[in-house]
This record gives sequence, structure tokens and C-alpha cells, in this order.
Amino acid sequence: MKILSILLLIPAVLMSSCTLPQRGDRNVPIRARNSNEPMKRVFVLPFVDVANQKSKNVMEGARRVFVTELLRTGEFVVLKNSDFPKDFETFKKGPESSYEYDLEKITELSQGQGVVGVIEGQILEVRTKRVGDDVGIVRKIKAIVEAKVRIRAFSVDGKKEIYNQIRTA
Repeated sequence: MKILSILLLIPAVLMSSCTLPQRGDRNVPIRARNSNEPMKRVFVLPFVDVANQKSKNVMEGARRVFVTELLRTGEFVVLKNSDFPKDFETFKKGPESSYEYDLEKITELSQGQGVVGVIEGQILEVRTKRVGDDVGIVRKIKAIVEAKVRIRAFSVDGKKEIYNQIRTA
């Protein structure tokens, strides 16, 4: 009888130790999490135009949309450009390269401000197309805008590029 009860007890102990691990809050949106994790502080540099053909308003608008999307995630705090100790224009790489910042120097200066990363955006190409009705007295005309943008991110702690991708939207 003791042997039978031991044989029945062994599978029960083994089965109770085979539970699935808890996933935690790995795939849960940031707003639904219960933790009090701090948000990451980043600088988003003014966007630059590679071809030097777009106006400043286009650059500011592209940066504003990008910052809005970053803030929508709830994971980042985007610092104002005026919080940076120097003007970003002084960090452009050489006179011939007016479309790229020296991110290594910028990350060195932003270390003391608690910044985790520095993000640079470059507008490579913007295409617009008018679409409308061919026939009719009252025509509906729409504009379709397509932009090709390069986004680079530098880690302040590691002083390395952690993201570099070209996107079309």
C-alpha cells in the first residue's frame, strides 16, 4: 500500500513543478503596466534636408510629427532643443556635409543631462501627386505626399549608433 501511494505521489509532485513561466509585462502596452518604470529622455535633433530644397517649415513639420509619435508611445520624454547647451548647427559635419550632425560630440555633451539617446532625422526625398476626378463640374482633388526619411539614433551611454533605417511613408 505504501509503495502504491508513493508511486501516485511522485507524478503529482512532478506535474506540480511543471508550470508555465509567467510572462510578466513583456508584451503589455506601457500605459497598462503596473510598474513605475521611468520614461527615457531623448533629444530629437532638427530634421535636415539632404538635397537642400525644402523649406524650414517642412523640416519643422516632419520633426513635429516624429516627436508626436514618440510621445504617443508613452515611453519617452523629448527634451526641447533649447535645453541643449549649444546650438545644433555648430555640430554639423564640415561645410560640404550640411545634412549630417556629428552625433558623437552631441552625445558627449548630453550625458550630463540624463539623456538616454539622441535621434537625427534626414529627409531624403519628398514626392507629391495630385489625384482628382477627370469629369464633372465639381471636382474633388486630393494631394498624396510620400516621403523618404532616414532615422538614426545614438546611445549616450555606449556612444554608438543603435538604429539606422530608411523609411518611406
